[in-house]
Amino acid sequence: MSCFPAVEYAELFYWQLEIDKTLALKETKGNFDAHMTLSDRARSDIKWWIENCQISKRAISHGKIDFTMYTDASTLG
Repeated sequence: MSCFPAVEYAELFYWQLEIDKTLALKETKGNFDAHMTLSDRARSDIKWWIENCQISKRAISHGKIDFTMYTDASTLG
């Protein structure tokens, strides 16, 4: 998840891995050391990461600022 800001489409190729992990942890009562089997979809996601990890990027563009907001730390409002 820490790579999401830098890898375009990362979120699309993450969820099935997370689902498989969650199901495996439920089956093993939270044992992170237990073995698990990946679904075909999760394997496909891992393949995407292998093929795209080195070439992935995400453009950083904040665009034009529409408004500026000022705040303070007072408890008055």
